[in-house]
Amino acid sequence: MRRANVLLVLLTIAASALADVLHMKNGTQLEGKILSEEGDVVPFKLNAGGQIEVKRSDIEWFEWTDKAALKAELEKRRKPGTAEALAAAGRWALEHGMKQEAEFAFLDALKKDPQNAAANEALGRKQWLGKWVTEDEYMEKTGHVKAGGRWVTADEKAKMDAGWEWVDGKLVSAEDAKRGRGLVEFEGKWITKKEYEAILKKRGPVGGGGEKPPVEAGAVDKKRFHNLKEDAQILKVWAGWRCYSGERYRLITNCDDKDPEFDRKYVESMDAFWPTYCDTFDKKAEQKKLFNIVVHPNQKAFDEWCGKNAPGGVGAFGTYLHGMQFSPAVLWHRDDLRTTLYTGRHECGHQFVANFVRGDGGPWFQEGIAAMFEPDIPYHHYPYRWDFIRGQVIDGKNDITIEDLIKKSGSLDGNQNYSRGAATHLFFFTYKDGVYRKQYQQFITKGSISSPKALAEAMGKPLADLEKEYREWVRECDKIREKEGFAPIPPGPK
Repeated sequence: MRRANVLLVLLTIAASALADVLHMKNGTQLEGKILSEEGDVVPFKLNAGGQIEVKRSDIEWFEWTDKAALKAELEKRRKPGTAEALAAAGRWALEHGMKQEAEFAFLDALKKDPQNAAANEALGRKQWLGKWVTEDEYMEKTGHVKAGGRWVTADEKAKMDAGWEWVDGKLVSAEDAKRGRGLVEFEGKWITKKEYEAILKKRGPVGGGGEKPPVEAGAVDKKRFHNLKEDAQILKVWAGWRCYSGERYRLITNCDDKDPEFDRKYVESMDAFWPTYCDTFDKKAEQKKLFNIVVHPNQKAFDEWCGKNAPGGVGAFGTYLHGMQFSPAVLWHRDDLRTTLYTGRHECGHQFVANFVRGDGGPWFQEGIAAMFEPDIPYHHYPYRWDFIRGQVIDGKNDITIEDLIKKSGSLDGNQNYSRGAATHLFFFTYKDGVYRKQYQQFITKGSISSPKALAEAMGKPLADLEKEYREWVRECDKIREKEGFAPIPPGPK
C-alpha cells in the first residue's frame, strides 16, 4: 500500500513536469494540456482538474511540453514555401517562444518576396518612399540622430544637450526630474522638503512676510516655449553668441566664462524665481514664449552696444528695453552676480511687470518693484539698500514721505526711487503679516499709481497713518537686523 502511494505521487509529479503552459499577459501561468489552438478561444485541460476556455487575446505565448511535436508543427506550417506561409509560420513560432526560428522564417519569406509587409514589420523594418528599410536607416532618413543609446529628434537632442533627462519614456528638464522625486529648489540647491522646512524653522520669517514658496513638484507650468527656429533667428542677429534655454528664460551671451556651468545655473535660478513674481502680484501668468536675458562680457561691451542700440542712456547695470527686438533684459556680466543674481531678478522683474501687470508708472513704482526682487536674503539684511532706508527713518538723512516719493518720483535720485520705492512696496506687502497685501496687489495692478490720494483710498486709511505705520515697520525690521547680525555679503554697486 505504501509503495502504491509513492508511485502515485511520482506519477503526479511527472505529469506536472510534462504539462503545457499558457503564459498569460497578466503575468500568470496555467499548467495543463492545450487541446486546440484554432479559433479565438483555446480549450485547456488543467492539471488541477477540469477544463476551461481561454481567450486567445489574453495569452502572451504558448509553451508546449512535446518539443519534437512543436518543431514538427513549425515545419508543417513552413512547408508550402510561399512568402505568406513562411511569414505566418514566423508569427506562430513567436507565439510559441521560438524567436530564432521565427527570425529565420521571416528572412526566408523576404527571399521569396522582399515586399512582404508582415515579414518586414515583424523584423522591425519600416517603409520609406515605397521601400522597406531597417529602423536605423529609417531614423537617419527622417532626420533623427543617435544620442544616449536612442534615436531622437533634433529638438530632443538639443534638450538633452541642455541637461534634460528621459523619465518613464518622456523627456523632462533636469529640474522637473528632481521635482518629480519630491525635491525642492532653494537658493540654487536641491534639497528634500524636510530639509527645507528645517531651514525655515531655523531662519524664522523673512522681511516680516515669510519665505517665498519653493518650487515643488507640479508647481511650475510644464508647458514648453523653447523654439529652435527662434534660437537660430536670434543667433543670426547676435552672431558669435550662444543661447541656453530653460523653462521660462533664454540666456543669450558671449561671455568667456570661467565656469562652464554658469549658463545653466543662471537660467535655472531665474526659472526658479518665476513663482515669486507670480506670488507677488497674485497672478497666474500665461506665458507665450521664452523671455530673453542678454548678458554682455563687460561694462565696455555693454556701453558700446547700448550706444548703438539704445541711445539716450541706460542704467549702469542693465535695462529692460521695451521696444527692442526679442524684448531682452540687457545685463552685463560680473563675477559677483553668480552669488546673488540680483541684477537678473531686477531686470526680469521689469519684464514680468511689463508683460503681466502694467507698462506705466514712475521710477518709484517700476524701479522700486524691480529692486524689491534683488536680494536673496531678508531685505533688512541687504546692506546696499537697507543702509539708505534706516538712514532716512532712523537718522533722518535725505528723508522723504510716501507722498513725496510718488509725486516727486521723476526728480528723485536713484536710491530714493530704488531703495525707498522697494521698501515702500515691501511694507504694503508684509506689514502685520500682510494686512494690506490684497488691497495693494489690486492697487498696483489697476490703481492710479501716480496719485498718493488713490493709494490712501485703496488702503482705506489716511496717508499720514500709513506713513506712521511704515516708519514703525522700518524700526521693527532694523531691530531684527541688529539682533540677528549684519549679513556678511559684499555691498552692491554704487
